[in-house]
Amino acid sequence: MLDKANESTDKQLVWHLIGLSLEHPPEPAQAVIPMEKLRDFIAFARARCDPELTDEAGQDLVDAYTSMRSQGTSRKCITATPR
Repeated sequence: MLDKANESTDKQLVWHLIGLSLEHPPEPAQAVIPMEKLRDFIAFARARCDPELTDEAGQDLVDAYTSMRSQGTSRKCITATPR
């Protein structure tokens, strides 16, 4: 089974999962930044910025990701994906 990114389906899944845990799940928040402006900003950042991670920051990301992934091994479920 492939875990393909789909914003609509992902949102439905998240709200379903929240609903399983909460008696009264919160309403979805409104976007703070209009989607078009956010897309433009991301495109600008990709074209003009060249961020670099320190070795320490990279190791922190690796540690956090592997920790999240390992939390689901006892329950045989995936707790984090590389998206």
